[in-house]
Amino acid sequence: MKITKLFTTLFISALVIALHGCGGGGGEDKGPDTAPAVVDGEYSYFPENLEATWIYDDNNGYERTLWLEDSGAINGYQSYSISRDGDGKIEEYYVSGDSGIYLAGLKFPVFIAYTNGSVEEYSAKVIFDEKLALLTEEMIEDFAKGDYDSFITYGRVNISPDYGNHDVMVSVLHMYNGDDYISYNDLETKNIRLNLILSVDIDGYEIQKTIDYDIQFAENIGIAGLEIQDEYGSESYELIEYSAE
Repeated sequence: MKITKLFTTLFISALVIALHGCGGGGGEDKGPDTAPAVVDGEYSYFPENLEATWIYDDNNGYERTLWLEDSGAINGYQSYSISRDGDGKIEEYYVSGDSGIYLAGLKFPVFIAYTNGSVEEYSAKVIFDEKLALLTEEMIEDFAKGDYDSFITYGRVNISPDYGNHDVMVSVLHMYNGDDYISYNDLETKNIRLNLILSVDIDGYEIQKTIDYDIQFAENIGIAGLEIQDEYGSESYELIEYSAE
């Protein structure tokens, strides 16, 4: 599975230079909401089974076992993340509902800054003001292969250490790519592609990060295929075994 680039340009960020040259924004990551989460049903293309395991071929000759984790409430909705072993893996916060699966935010556990001969490590957590629809019943019923939507949305990002909370603008390009399949049991899937450009202004410095997703959703299984690409490289996973318990 290969990503078809939705944008030809990757904004290889001046993250380090900008952060090194500006002051901190203050504030701490407030973490998950403390109010009880709203569980808005369960979508068949994203079963919320914390006992399930997915074994993937990572296209580098290795098998990876992934599982679903409870990420608590985000903007009042129950969210989940999928564990991926390895330092620095991007973490997505998914929200499932009766009629769709949504992306509520992202976490970048490690990004490395090179400035003035030194190496600095930061982490960033982005929460969108409104969850982004990845796959919905409306898309399946009404969209044609290749239909896309582009829009701007907003959220908050916490950069630590030192830089605190800031507003973030998110440029979104979403493509519904329709019916697909993977080799495992000739499994039929629904394919979506997503391009995100995150922009944050810190003391007059604009920082941008681009990330591309290619996701295969299978009914009653969840994510059957996943490819993620950013300026650091790519991750690729294709399902080879699934267990519900």
